[in-house]
Amino acid sequence: MKVRVISALVALAILIPLLCIGGVPFAIGIGIISVLAYKEILELKRSHQEIPNFVKVLGLMCVVYLVLGDYNLGSLNLVMSYPRMILPLVLLLLPTVFYTKDKYTTKDAFYLLGTIYLVGIFFNLIISFRNIDLNILNRYKRVFLKNKVHLTK
Repeated sequence: MKVRVISALVALAILIPLLCIGGVPFAIGIGIISVLAYKEILELKRSHQEIPNFVKVLGLMCVVYLVLGDYNLGSLNLVMSYPRMILPLVLLLLPTVFYTKDKYTTKDAFYLLGTIYLVGIFFNLIISFRNIDLNILNRYKRVFLKNKVHLTK
């Protein structure tokens, strides 16, 4: 328990300056924290059998894809596209056909899908809300500078 509290404090100490900086460093920091959150949620699952490492890596790639896949500093779009939402579904349900019943089941696949969607969408929205804040400030700066130029003419 102490290790988790200490790691949360370290994550906050890293995240607060990145929040002030914003931009690409903030997105990369959020991406790293989302990977750590994915790892922690996978470690919570003790009542089921072990998930194969290949599927864990696929899930990790899906989390990073959902969090950082459409990162655009100039965009105000909060909607995820259908292909971005379907790709994890296909990638994690397809291995259930090839693994034996006891090694990787559809129950495990849906557990991973829920984890990936929870972590991916949550951290993607954190990045999007920070970008909206930056874009609103940039628009006010442009309006202010535009009006200032007109006043001097």
